[in-house]
Amino acid sequence: SVFGLIKIEFEDRELHIIQKVWTNLCRFALAGVFIFSGFAKAVDPLGSEYKIQDYLDAFGMGTWFPAFFPLLAGIVLSAIEFSVGIFLFFGIRKTTATWLALLLMIFMTPLTLYLALANPVSDCGCFGDAWVLTNWQTFWKNIILLIAAISVLATSYLSAQLIALDDSRKLHGEVERLKEGDPERVFASAFELPAFSALASLVFQN
Repeated sequence: SVFGLIKIEFEDRELHIIQKVWTNLCRFALAGVFIFSGFAKAVDPLGSEYKIQDYLDAFGMGTWFPAFFPLLAGIVLSAIEFSVGIFLFFGIRKTTATWLALLLMIFMTPLTLYLALANPVSDCGCFGDAWVLTNWQTFWKNIILLIAAISVLATSYLSAQLIALDDSRKLHGEVERLKEGDPERVFASAFELPAFSALASLVFQN
């Protein structure tokens, strides 16, 4: 019935709004943590150097690298974290930034679980001296960030699939119109497809 269709459409719209709010909350949470973490490391590079050296010594790798490596690693890590946070916050290269955040969390979450269980260092040093967390607090924080990164990436992938499906349906409809003898409408509407528009912009830019 008409009322049934209206109810389904309303529920779909409500679900879409909830999904969008959740995704943006996850994205901004990731962005805030990465910006804060990168900034805290950047303003205290020597503290980051000492913490990375503690990690290397705890894992028996203190002599594997040259003396400048901990400082260089701290600077590079702070730059990556801060950049990923800025990109996520402003929606710049959102998929790439989310992938980088996810890869960092996939690496850091098992590491912090080991730190929580074995306790080779007193704290992870994620936020320098600005905010000291215990190893268990750091692990649960990383679990939350891992879920957030997966949520943002899954939503981005789903959105891309829905756009591709919508384009496919439009193209199928235009093919049917072409069969019915309306070629002008087909070529006019083809320019409206996002995939065609992107291809056209690349061609004309070159």
